[in-house]
Amino acid sequence: MQAGNLGRTTVLAQQQVDRRPLRALQTTARDTKTIASRAKKAASTIFFINGIEMSALETNLNQHVWGRPAMAGVVRAVADRTRDLLPAVGAVLIELYAAHVSEIQDLVSRTITRLEFGIPPELIDLAQLGLGLNRQQLLALKHLGLTELQEVVDADTESLSEVVAGKKVSMAMKESSLVVAETLQAACRTAIEKRATTQIDLSPPTE
Repeated sequence: MQAGNLGRTTVLAQQQVDRRPLRALQTTARDTKTIASRAKKAASTIFFINGIEMSALETNLNQHVWGRPAMAGVVRAVADRTRDLLPAVGAVLIELYAAHVSEIQDLVSRTITRLEFGIPPELIDLAQLGLGLNRQQLLALKHLGLTELQEVVDADTESLSEVVAGKKVSMAMKESSLVVAETLQAACRTAIEKRATTQIDLSPPTE
């Protein structure tokens, strides 16, 4: 196997991907180019849901084989296709592990969110608020150390609005961002209150 292909499968192994799909990835491919393509797509999806910047992803994908100037669309297409398949995967897992229905459903839901936004697990709660925050905004919150709902509630609203707005914005956009920040903090408070009323404290499933 070529060094580039080996590197991609090594990345998958480092992410604790089971040996059997890794072996199938290679043995069912018609040639080394197919192996490289499959491994790159799988590795790019893992990088994507761990919050790796798109520029770094494109650099990785452009090595050795594809050599295209922009790959963001390819990364998102692979993530979308994977997301579409997850409900079927979840249904199979429920059939095999009927005693763990709740855990499986929760894990599938969380993974679908990660694939939709391209975010690490600590940002899932913020993404699932349904406020329309995009990947860049969510990752910016993470870079500021705001991943927990309570951390967002306690943050300075004006500073939070700057994170949501980005770098170069007009005065009108700043005012709009302030509204978004206030809405985000209010949504976080509501989510915290709803969580408290369940009186159940569950640790997140293994991602």
